[in-house]
Amino acid sequence: MGELFDQPFNTTDRSDVAVDGPHWQSTEFGSQRSAFKSNLDDKKSPLIVVDDFMPAPESFVTSASSCVHFAPPSTGYPGLNARMEWATRTAMIDAVKPLLSEFFGFPGRSRLEVFDYYGLITKSGSDLTPLQAIPHYDFASDDVVVALLYLCDSRHGGTGFFYHKATGLSSITSATQTMYEACRDAELLADQDKPRHIVTAPTDRYGVLTSVDARFNRLVMYRASRLHSALATGEHKAVDPIRGRLTANLFIRQGGDVVVRRREASSN
Repeated sequence: MGELFDQPFNTTDRSDVAVDGPHWQSTEFGSQRSAFKSNLDDKKSPLIVVDDFMPAPESFVTSASSCVHFAPPSTGYPGLNARMEWATRTAMIDAVKPLLSEFFGFPGRSRLEVFDYYGLITKSGSDLTPLQAIPHYDFASDDVVVALLYLCDSRHGGTGFFYHKATGLSSITSATQTMYEACRDAELLADQDKPRHIVTAPTDRYGVLTSVDARFNRLVMYRASRLHSALATGEHKAVDPIRGRLTANLFIRQGGDVVVRRREASSN
């Protein structure tokens, strides 16, 4: 894991989805379902939003609140993680497969490698590490796609997509990782005495490309190389999954057999 870890479309203004940024485009996939698509920088880097995504989203919340164990992650996540239960994990993977094919170029019958977790943000302010207080990327590769399902409402804040002002980069790959991290680390050193907080707006170092509001059972998909940040608000610190900023997260790439991640597996 990294820091943490052409068909025509009809243009549809999605002011309720994007706080700012480009217009969104609507298309149907699967059984007459609609996905909303925005190209962050280019056509190879889509941002996909689907509302009312899972048929039984309450089962995810039940799973997260009563059937799994949350613990501090070994990744850079600013809160608690728990592995998804097998049934909910499999249901979400099956549901995102048509979107992987439609928007990210995955072959229809490709085998997948999947890393999963429930995320519950609990940290803010001085609790954050320097890296948690700036936008981040998950993997320095365009081959990994993130599928994030909000299991909370808009009070908890959505997700913002950023660019780094000094380098102009909005995604980080193996070709740009060393240069970006050198510049980023120098900035963190220069800013070490400044107060820390989760990024919710443009900063001296990062600008905003677009953002997506949280909404219960809303799916967001993007490449894991994108610079992004949870736009977590003051409502997010509840440790209870039912009341906190809960998300289900998949990191997906083409590969060998689907990786088995049961709930008794250690956090990562």
